[in-house]
Amino acid sequence: MTRKKKEFQLTSVTAKKPQLLDSISMKSGLIFSGLLIAITLIIFYKPYVINQLEPMGADKIGAIGKTHQIREYTAETGERTLWNPNIFCGVPIYYRHSAKLLHFDTIIRSLQPVLDWKVGWFIIAGIALFILVLNLGFQWYFALMATTAFLFWPYFQSLILVGHDSKFMAIMGIPFVLLGFLNYIRRVSLPSLCLFALAFSLQIRTQHYQIIFYTCLLILFIGIWKITQLIKEKRFGFIFKILSIFLIGLFISILMVAQPLFIVNEYTPHSTRGGNAINLLENEKSMEQSGGVTFEYATRWSLAPSELMALISPRFYGGTSQEYYTGDKVPQLKNRTIPGYWGKMPFTQSSEYLGIVIIIFALAGIWFNRKDSFVITLSIFLAFSLLLAFGRHFPPLYKLFFYYLPYFSKFRAPMMILTMVQFILVILSLYGINELLKEFNLLKYKTILIISGFFFLIGLIPVLNPGMLAYTSAADSQYASNPQVLNMLKAARQDMMVQDTIRMLFIIAVLISSITLLYIKRINRDLFIIGIILLASIDMISISYRFMKQPNLIHIERIEQQYFRPTKTDQILSEDTEHHRILAL
Repeated sequence: MTRKKKEFQLTSVTAKKPQLLDSISMKSGLIFSGLLIAITLIIFYKPYVINQLEPMGADKIGAIGKTHQIREYTAETGERTLWNPNIFCGVPIYYRHSAKLLHFDTIIRSLQPVLDWKVGWFIIAGIALFILVLNLGFQWYFALMATTAFLFWPYFQSLILVGHDSKFMAIMGIPFVLLGFLNYIRRVSLPSLCLFALAFSLQIRTQHYQIIFYTCLLILFIGIWKITQLIKEKRFGFIFKILSIFLIGLFISILMVAQPLFIVNEYTPHSTRGGNAINLLENEKSMEQSGGVTFEYATRWSLAPSELMALISPRFYGGTSQEYYTGDKVPQLKNRTIPGYWGKMPFTQSSEYLGIVIIIFALAGIWFNRKDSFVITLSIFLAFSLLLAFGRHFPPLYKLFFYYLPYFSKFRAPMMILTMVQFILVILSLYGINELLKEFNLLKYKTILIISGFFFLIGLIPVLNPGMLAYTSAADSQYASNPQVLNMLKAARQDMMVQDTIRMLFIIAVLISSITLLYIKRINRDLFIIGIILLASIDMISISYRFMKQPNLIHIERIEQQYFRPTKTDQILSEDTEHHRILAL
C-alpha cells in the first residue's frame, strides 16, 4: 500500500440508507435542512428578531449601565475609550476591546440592524456543525438532528437571558474549531490549515478564555488519538510534518487576535483573577499559591454528583434561582418567579439539561462502537469533562489543574465544561442511532432497552416517592422565621420535580415504543428516523422555550427607563457646574 493510500481517514459510519430519505439528494437535503433550521430559529427567536426585545438579566442591565457613557463618548468623538470613569473610582476598559480586523464577528455586528446578532452566531455554529457531521460520514438527516439538538440546548437561552454574551459566542465557535481541526488532520494542506486558523481565531476573539481552554482540551485529546494512530503506522516523518504545520496555524490564529490577546495578558496580573484582589474574607495565602482566585471561590459553581439528575430532568433540583412557577399545586405561587433552585451551588441562572434522547443514544453509541478509536477518544474526553465539572466535589483532579496548570487558576465555575459534555453527547448520539440502524438485531434491541430502562427506573423512584428529597438548601435559612413560606416553596419545588421527571418518563416511553415498533417491523426506518428527529428536537426546544415565556424580555428603552431613571443624586449632579463625586447615603 502506498503512503498516499494510507493517508488518515475517519471510519465511515454511513448506515444502510432508508428508501424515502435516500430519494432526497444531498443537495436537496442541505437546502431543506437549512431552510427548516433558519425558519425554526426565526420563529423561536421572534421576540429578539421581530419584536426587538432584549433580556433583562442582571448582567445585561449592568452592562447597559457601565457602558452608557462609553457609548456616548464613542458616538460623539469616534474614538474608543480606554478608561471607564463611572465604576468605582475609575477602571481600565481597554482590555475588553475586540480585534479590528475583518472577521465573521465584525460581519455579524454590521448586520445587527437587519439580523439579530444571536441568530448570526447560531447560523455560524449551525453551518459548521452540519458540515462537521457530514464529514464524519453521516447522512444529511443525521446532521439535521445534531444541529437542532445543539442549537436549542436550554443552556444557551439562559446565557442570552442573563447577558453572558461572550460565553455564548465562544460556545458557538466550538463546532467551527473542531471542523477546522478534523479537516486539517485528514488533509494536511494549506487550505485546511487556513480553515482551522480562521475558526480558532474567531473563537479567541470572543475573549472567553475558559471556553477556549476547554476547546483546546478537546483538540488535545483528538490530537493524541491522531498521533497514536500515526505511531502505530510508524509514520514518524508525517508526525513531524503535521505538528510543525499545526504550530504555524496556531501562530496565524494568534496574529489575527494579537491586539486583544496580548492586552488581556498584560492586564490580568492587575485584576482579581491575577491574584491581586483585596478581599478580607478570602484566604490570601491560597490566592498567592494559585496565582489567581482562591480554590474556594473558583469552585463555588461545581456540579455535585447528586445534581447529575438535573441533566436528565431539568427542574429536578428546582431549575433556576428565579424559576417561573406555573404549577397548580401551590396556587399562591402560580405564575410567579420563585427561588426554585435548592442544590449545592450558591445560586444558578441556567439549565444544564442535556436531553434524555441524546443521552440514551450517546451511551448506546459508546457501547456499539466501543472498538472505534475515535469514539473511544470522545468517550474518554466526555468522562474527563464530567469529573472536571465536579470541581470541589472531586478535588484530586481539579486541584491538580488549579495549582499546577498555568492560567487555570484564573477560571471559575467548573461546571462550565458541561458545554463540552453536551457537544460531545450530540456527536456520540449519532453513532448510536446510526449503528442501531445498520443491523437492528436482538442484541442491539436489548442493549437500547437496558439503557432506556435504567433511566426510566431512575426517574420512576422519585416520582413514586417524592418525599424522599429535602427540597431545601442552606440558602433557605432566610425563611427560618417564616416556615409557611418555606413549606410553600418546598411544595412548589416538589411539584416541578415531579412534572419534569414524569415528562422525562413519557419521552423515554415514546422512545422505547418507537424502537420496539422498528424492531417488530411495524414502522420502517424512514418513519423511525423522522420520529427520533422530532422527539429529540421537541425535547430540547420545549425546555428552551421556558426561558422565552418568562416575563424577562422587554424593549431596551423600557429597561433604561425602569432601571436608570433619574434620582436625586442625578439631579444634584446635573445642577453642579464643577467636578464632584457624591456619596449617596
